[in-house]
Amino acid sequence: MPIDAASWYEQDPHGESFYQGDVVRDVPVVLMPPAGDAPWTLLRPSPPHTVEQVLAGQTPRTLKPHPESSRPDAWRLGAEIVLAKGIKAPAMVVTQTCDLDSRNWIQLAPVFPASKIEDPRKRASLGVNEIGYMFILPADPPRLAEDSYADLSMITAVHKSYLRRGGLVVRLKSPIRALYQRHLANLHGRPFSFNVHDIVPETGPYGCHNCYLRHGRITRAELVEGQPCTACPSCGEEALWIMFGE
Repeated sequence: MPIDAASWYEQDPHGESFYQGDVVRDVPVVLMPPAGDAPWTLLRPSPPHTVEQVLAGQTPRTLKPHPESSRPDAWRLGAEIVLAKGIKAPAMVVTQTCDLDSRNWIQLAPVFPASKIEDPRKRASLGVNEIGYMFILPADPPRLAEDSYADLSMITAVHKSYLRRGGLVVRLKSPIRALYQRHLANLHGRPFSFNVHDIVPETGPYGCHNCYLRHGRITRAELVEGQPCTACPSCGEEALWIMFGE
């Protein structure tokens, strides 16, 4: 399957609800500093306010910065008000579609331009969607100005209200959403389906999920435990094998 906007995205998606794999704009993401000597700058209120009151939601007139290492009582309450770096960028929905309405916190992965990748070999690998912790998002101007990627190593929890505020940028077609789900499953170690790079886990009848999503047909194959998963007779190396139940 070519990696281009026509193959990847729905051309006229409605924006009334959201789906796993949607890219939404202008989502704030807080970046955690690396560990080291006093990575956090703590913010402490001036009297009469206390940290407890601020953590409970009160807004003080001033907050003064303190290096974490300078405060022996740092994290005494198990929480702190901190100075942090945040970015506002497009983000890709990671949470399953069926959970988006029932959860207060959802998972998103920030989206960055592919041009930010300096290593040409890495950029080439991204171009064929071979990097396990990145998912390629081909350009689709004006919706998505340039080739981009969702950084799945930076998945973060965001309150669902930010999803509602963010406008829909692009929506994946169903076969590409299945590819995205496989990407997530492989990243976290639970295969959604098996491809030609996988070893058959159990002998038995399998069906190609890719054929079903793209063409509405079921392509069957008998796969043998311990052997490499074969290509699909219909869609070749794009096969996504799922074992049939008894």
